[in-house]
Amino acid sequence: YPDMLEVGCTAQGHSLTAVETRTHFGAWCIVSSPLILSHDVDDDSVVDEIWPIISNKEAIAINQAWAGHSGSPFKQAAHTIALPGLSNVDGTWLWESASVPSWQYFYKPLGGGRAAVLMINHDAKAQELTLDPHDIPGLVCSGGGTLRDVWGH
Repeated sequence: YPDMLEVGCTAQGHSLTAVETRTHFGAWCIVSSPLILSHDVDDDSVVDEIWPIISNKEAIAINQAWAGHSGSPFKQAAHTIALPGLSNVDGTWLWESASVPSWQYFYKPLGGGRAAVLMINHDAKAQELTLDPHDIPGLVCSGGGTLRDVWGH
């Protein structure tokens, strides 16, 4: 179960990009993880940079919604990529890589026939990701619906 968010943190001179920060926060929201922030709250430039993400009321509402399921992956690429990352092993930061799907889709039921979906491109290159609403587990599509980008408001 995920614990602390890395939003706004720097380790070994590396910090998340704006897109990585939004994706990281979105991933915590979609799987109902506790939103425990760990950035330096005294650093105004960091707070200003991440504030639009960590204060997004719609993303937080998705995190807090409970309709019997905490959210999970439901679709992913067949091919994998090596994704580099920092790991802290016994107090030492190490660069390691993990094999992950090139892209993944996560969903979370929100109740009332609604669901949240997070589409993640893990690859460094741009990819066109498409979603068929019929693929979302438990979502009944009966001729119509509304799609909303919680980051694009």
